[in-house]
Amino acid sequence: MANAYAVPDGALDAPTETSGSGTLSRVLAEAFGTFVLVLGVLSIGVYSFLNQSGAIGVALTGGFAYAAALIAVGHVSGGWFNPAITLAQAIAGRVRWAEVPLYWLAQLVGGFAAGALLLATLPDKLFELLGREDNQALYAQGANGWGDFSPLYTLSQGGATFTMLQAGMVELVASAALAGIALAVGTKNRAAMAAAGGLGLAVLSVVAYPVTGAGLNPVRSTVAAVFSNDWGGVSGQVWLFWVAPLVGAGIAALFAVAFGSQETAEEVAASNAEAYDDADDDADQTDDADDSDTDDSDVADDDTDAAEKKADDDATSTVEKKAD
Repeated sequence: MANAYAVPDGALDAPTETSGSGTLSRVLAEAFGTFVLVLGVLSIGVYSFLNQSGAIGVALTGGFAYAAALIAVGHVSGGWFNPAITLAQAIAGRVRWAEVPLYWLAQLVGGFAAGALLLATLPDKLFELLGREDNQALYAQGANGWGDFSPLYTLSQGGATFTMLQAGMVELVASAALAGIALAVGTKNRAAMAAAGGLGLAVLSVVAYPVTGAGLNPVRSTVAAVFSNDWGGVSGQVWLFWVAPLVGAGIAALFAVAFGSQETAEEVAASNAEAYDDADDDADQTDDADDSDTDDSDVADDDTDAAEKKADDDATSTVEKKAD
């Protein structure tokens, strides 16, 4: 009896050819999607003292930003926007290993573009009004950390906190769950990708926020750490927010390969090509409709001209008869 959960032959082999969107398009899509995601999450964190949003604000912003980016460009690149999820997709055979560095670079570029834009638009005197030393201190509010830099430490006024081990476990498990959701949903239905990805990120962010500020994405954590520029403090903890998510995503991918059927890289590319074809068909239908409207207008004009000519002929004939 056939095993319904068996991985198809060649599922882990890198494809020799790709169809659909090209590498440049996929890289640009990843940069754009990461830009949207990081801009939304960091904005909430940096302005947290003003909006008092807490875990719910971070969760909803991250979830909606992720869903919006997936809907916008998920059909182009697959919609990873996260080095950990990209690694999981590569292990599952949906991304060629040669393209993983390009995806990571694009994600970093998009994330740092968002961080730079946010820094450039911060009001000059805002940090003084909030009792901070500089804008870097505002960025530290949105950085991920444990110990004295855990949100619980601030909320409890130093009465409780989390250790490095506890923070690492939470980030690892949450990242594994997020990668598992991405692997399970696949790339064939953008609506399902957006709903599952957005809701998954929102729920997991609520869980992880009190512990670490909800990293779950090495790019998001790196951007906040660099712009915080506190390498003796919260910025120096960023390494954990690479190690834990990557390990968690890798574990999720290995489980997915072992126990479930997977899309291959060729199938992902074919799905992207189909999405482009659907878009082209919609455009063609619109053009056909416009052409039909034009043809109808031309027929109406011809009918009007014929009616006017007949009326002129009748009038001329009447005049001639009266003259006779």
